[in-house]
Amino acid sequence: VSAAGTYSVTVTNAGGCVASDAITISTSPAAVSTFTSSQAGASQEVTFTPTNPLGTHLWTFGTGGPTSTLASPTFTFSPYGTYQVTHTFTTPDGCSSTTVQSVTVLNVGINDKFESSFSYTIYPNPIQTETRISYELKERSTVQVKIYDVLGRIVLQPVNATQSIGKHEVLVNTDMLQNGSGVYEIQLIVNGQSETLRLVKAE
Repeated sequence: VSAAGTYSVTVTNAGGCVASDAITISTSPAAVSTFTSSQAGASQEVTFTPTNPLGTHLWTFGTGGPTSTLASPTFTFSPYGTYQVTHTFTTPDGCSSTTVQSVTVLNVGINDKFESSFSYTIYPNPIQTETRISYELKERSTVQVKIYDVLGRIVLQPVNATQSIGKHEVLVNTDMLQNGSGVYEIQLIVNGQSETLRLVKAE
C-alpha cells in the first residue's frame, strides 16, 4: 500500500476458512519547515514566522549563541550582517524537516539620516537610473564609500580618499551595479567610523 484510502483485506486460514474486512489507512501531512522573517525597522530585532506553527520548533540563528523552541521567535542580531538561520520543524506525528535560510539584518531604513562627525543621505531611493550619495564632513577625513549586495560582496567602491571639510557627492547609476533589481547596502566609512544605509534598486 502506497497511498491513503480504504482497502479490503481477505484472510484464509489453514482450514480454508475465509474472512474479509475493510481497513482505512491515513497518512500524516508532510513536515514543512519553511519560514518568513521581518525586521523591526532599523532595529536589530527580527521576528520569524513558520509556515506551519503546529508541532515543535528548533531555531538556531547563525550566531553560535542562543537557540529558541518558540513557534515564532524574535531574535536580536549583533552586529548587522547576513546570518544563516536554521529551522527544524517536527509534526505531532514525528515527521521532521529542516530549512536553512540566509537572513540579512540591515542598518538604517530607506532615506533615514544619521548625525555624527559627518552627515549622510541617499536620494532618490529606490533608484531606477541613478542616485546621489551626499555627505558633509565636519573635518578633513579619510573616506571610503562601499556598496554591497545582499550576500555581503562589494560590488562597487566609488570613494577611497582623503577629503576636505564640506559637502561631497557621489553619483551612482544602475550601470555601475552588477546585479539586477534588489537591495544593496551603502557603507560610508569616515576616519574609521562606519555607518550603513539601505539602497533599493527598482525594475
